[in-house]
Amino acid sequence: MTTDEQVDGLDEEARSAVERMVAAVDGDWTTREATAIDDGGNETVAVTVETGDGVRECVLKATDEENGGGNLAAEAKLLRLLGAETAVPVPAVYGVVGDRADLPTPLFLMERVGGDPLPADASIPDDEMVAYARQVGRALGEVHDLDAFDGYGPVVDAERVDPSDAGGTRPLAREYGLALDDPRDSWEAQLAATAERMLDGLADGRFDDIVPDLRAAIDRRQRRLDLSGSPVLARIDHHPANMAVDRESRTVTGLLDWGLVRTAHPEYELVCAEHGFCGTDSLDSKRRERVRTALYEGYDGAAGLPSDGGFESRRRLHLLVFLAANMTWVSDWVTPETAEEVERDCREFVAELL
Repeated sequence: MTTDEQVDGLDEEARSAVERMVAAVDGDWTTREATAIDDGGNETVAVTVETGDGVRECVLKATDEENGGGNLAAEAKLLRLLGAETAVPVPAVYGVVGDRADLPTPLFLMERVGGDPLPADASIPDDEMVAYARQVGRALGEVHDLDAFDGYGPVVDAERVDPSDAGGTRPLAREYGLALDDPRDSWEAQLAATAERMLDGLADGRFDDIVPDLRAAIDRRQRRLDLSGSPVLARIDHHPANMAVDRESRTVTGLLDWGLVRTAHPEYELVCAEHGFCGTDSLDSKRRERVRTALYEGYDGAAGLPSDGGFESRRRLHLLVFLAANMTWVSDWVTPETAEEVERDCREFVAELL
């Protein structure tokens, strides 16, 4: 993990809880320093740990009362899979505690990678952003090359799934204790269900008036497009704060926060990454074109891009569905100061896609 936005040091009670959590991972490790990290999700703490082999800079992720257990156990197992089976820059996992009544479990302790979060604004020069996009494209190509699942759905800890219901799981996923939650056999069915769930989430909210047009456009495009393909592991959440970079060398040092991973069509994941880099920039903007080209070049070198004529049409469909998903999350993270701007940008981008 990286140096996310940090908040003040922990009080005595919280510090004691962190010490107990670190000790649960390894009884011979002791906590020297602990600082809360505001990452918008589960309880996350930057921890300096004394071990028998010296000092380690770590990050502790644990369940909190507001978000529940989330998908922490699966995230830890997935990080171990990626660390062992790919060259993708992810933090090493030092230990996992799955179920303890006296601790906010599940929890896990991982390496704190170098670098800083990519700023979520337009201050980064295009050439620098292009360098990061190419590296991310290459990393996604590696992840998509893993033969882990043959169904579509959220990736979860296998212990949460009845073995008789663990469909869509290949030997590699089973080796690392991962499974799918209620998988579907086709991307067409999975995308339709995702779109419907997200559109329902937009109803009666700030975007309620554009839901009918969104639904009609998505339905129309789904009916006429070939959505066949093989499922891949998809990180989905490519928010800039979830990527650590060394800005001096223009190197991606860590791809973080894999708690939302699911299996998807590879082109949908490329759209998620494109949106993470470009947000609601116009489809015709030079910045988006440069970033998308670099993302595709990196990906093509690792996994190969589709060459059929429906690629661009599927991209627009996937952008519509992911934008609907993104708009359902707006109320959870948008601030009063930025609400009007965010809503305006989303509306303009929807209009362009329609």
